[in-house]
Amino acid sequence: MMPSRMHVGFACLLLVTAIFPVASRASADEGAKAALNRRDTLEPMVARGVAYLTERGQLPDGSFSPHLGPAVTALATTALLQQGRAADDPAVARSLAYLQGFVREDGGIYAEDSFYRSYETALAIQCFSAANQDGRYRDLLQKAHNYAVQLQWDEGEGHDRSHPAYGGYGYGKHKRADLSNTSMMLDALKLMDSGGNHEAIQRAMIFVSRCQNLPSDQNRTPFANKNADGGFYYTPDAGGFSQAGTTDEGGLRSYASMTYAGLKSMIYAGVGPDDPRVKAALNWIQQH
Repeated sequence: MMPSRMHVGFACLLLVTAIFPVASRASADEGAKAALNRRDTLEPMVARGVAYLTERGQLPDGSFSPHLGPAVTALATTALLQQGRAADDPAVARSLAYLQGFVREDGGIYAEDSFYRSYETALAIQCFSAANQDGRYRDLLQKAHNYAVQLQWDEGEGHDRSHPAYGGYGYGKHKRADLSNTSMMLDALKLMDSGGNHEAIQRAMIFVSRCQNLPSDQNRTPFANKNADGGFYYTPDAGGFSQAGTTDEGGLRSYASMTYAGLKSMIYAGVGPDDPRVKAALNWIQQH
């Protein structure tokens, strides 16, 4: 029986997020004790997650939930790699070979006729980067990076900096940029430019800043003053939209997943902790 999207997705998210952030959140002795306690709790959970993915979640061809395209396979394989499986591990190698079947001539890594080329390519870049310890995927990654850069909404699509989509990424199905796609692509671009100075990353900051409910020199959208709480929403493009709905004043409501995406993206681009945008996002998180 094909594993469900929920089961595979939960296992992937558990493995990707469970272990490596732990040691960075506290300080000195308290941090060390907390890390040990969490490790004792997390390691059995992670072991079960790895077992689920390798023993039940993966199909013989190396895929995970293939009816959803290559993105779930990329996410699951990245999770295994981040938990110590090598690129030559049989389960990982099968998945990497499966994903290579989606590499396109334009450098993108996506299903045929996909409306999710941005998501799929971004997650594939993250996966192949994690498997690239010996440089075997260097050329593939460079071509995928080039594709990701040209996929961005900018002058190439006839948009100047004044356009609300400028610097963002979106679905092929909807003619708008959104913070979800943009954040996922920034995860990938960051792997190719650890300093966050690449032009594509800095262009993306223009779009990300416009998704924040915070009027500033970087954000002159009509939504910023209607709900200036410092959080983030889905998109200011194509008339603006928030998955959390609107305020009585017609503002776009902030919500947690997009605030996380916006804050993370700013950190990746080198925006510092004293920047008003970062302070406002942290304040929103603390209040919610």
